[in-house]
Amino acid sequence: PYAVSLSDQIGHFCGGSLLARDVVLSAAHCQGSPYNVVVGRHALDSDEGVVIPMKNEVPHPDYNPALTDNDFMLVFLESPVGEDSEFVKLNSDTSNPGIDAPVTVMGWGDMDEADDVSTLSNVLLEVEVNVISNEECK
Repeated sequence: PYAVSLSDQIGHFCGGSLLARDVVLSAAHCQGSPYNVVVGRHALDSDEGVVIPMKNEVPHPDYNPALTDNDFMLVFLESPVGEDSEFVKLNSDTSNPGIDAPVTVMGWGDMDEADDVSTLSNVLLEVEVNVISNEECK
C-alpha cells in the first residue's frame, strides 16, 4: 500500500516508500529527474494507481555514489496523494530491529541471486528476511 514505483519514459527503475502525502523515501542511487511516482500499482504492466510527477529530490548530504553509506533521498511530489493513502512507519530506535530479527522487505526488484543476471518482477513482492550486521553486509 505504501510502496511506490519510480518510473521514467522507459518504465520502472526504482522503488520507494510513501512517508507523507507528498514525500517518498527512496535510494539516492536512483536520483536523476524527471520521472513519475506511481502510487497504488501492484502489477507494473497495469494501469492501476495514480501517477504523480516528482517535483524535486533531496539526497542525503553525505551520500557518496562510490559507497553504499547514506544511500537514501527524499522525493517531493508535484501534488499530494489521496487522503486515504497509507504511509510507512519510520523507526526512531536505532537498536531495533536487532541483528537476526525478522523484517519484511518489498519491491519489484531482482529475483535472481546471480550478480550477472537481472530478472525483475512485474508484480510487487514481499519476503521476510533476517537483519544482518553492517560488517556482514560488506
